[in-house]
Amino acid sequence: MELLNKYRDIFTSSQTDTQRQITAFYNAYKHIFIAYIRRINPLIDEMTAQDIYQESFLAMYEAVRDGNQIELINNPGAYLLGIGRKKAYKFFHKQNNLPETNSLEDFPEIAEEDTEVSNLKQEIVHQSVTEMDERCKEILFLYYWHRKKIHEIAAALNYTNEVSAKNRKSACMKKLKIVLIEKFKIEGLIL
Repeated sequence: MELLNKYRDIFTSSQTDTQRQITAFYNAYKHIFIAYIRRINPLIDEMTAQDIYQESFLAMYEAVRDGNQIELINNPGAYLLGIGRKKAYKFFHKQNNLPETNSLEDFPEIAEEDTEVSNLKQEIVHQSVTEMDERCKEILFLYYWHRKKIHEIAAALNYTNEVSAKNRKSACMKKLKIVLIEKFKIEGLIL
């Protein structure tokens, strides 16, 4: 609570020194934030990531200024990244006229859980996909997050035919499931 009050004081003061602190905070997290957003979704360009940072910083600023209880305020960087991750997700789905839900039908264990547990699992899934080799990462992002059809993926990634793309997606999913089972066990999310 003390840290929340500290940030609230900084964000609501009009003193020049306070404005410098806000600017320093803004600049300190900007490059980390943009790199993070582009890493979790490689299809978001630099300018869009900067726009998302602006919106996320403003949302955090307003939340702190208005005195909202912020769960992650003892780590404002993590809180800011959390806002950004949600905004990047919404931005991408809006740009591509997609509903704002992850298509994780191959992971039924995530579907109907407690929101916090479900969010953690989805975060682990997303992070695990970003850590895969480039071909797996591309095909899984295109299929699950961008909801492309196999024939569109085959064309976009220069596969010789749809069967090759489907086989590659299947092999990537097998690798991903092995990694996820291990990570879910480590996090205590499955036995």
